[in-house]
Amino acid sequence: TVTIDIDGAAFDSTLRLFSGSGVQLAANDDNNGDNGGTRTDSYLTFTIQTAGTYYIEVAEWASGSGASFASKSPAAGLTYT
Repeated sequence: TVTIDIDGAAFDSTLRLFSGSGVQLAANDDNNGDNGGTRTDSYLTFTIQTAGTYYIEVAEWASGSGASFASKSPAAGLTYT
């Protein structure tokens, strides 16, 4: 199981986990303050079924994007832990 926890981001973070072939396996926008972060920090857990290469995307929520899960690159210099 992999756990990815963004806390204290200087932006409204989003998380996505992709397989080595680029298929999105899991995503999270807002953690709602659970696990030590603020409401807009992201958190996800996922159980990996097969050994291989996986990719994690940390991005910023694209405001005004409506109900869809849209993200963008954070501005240069913004931080997270």
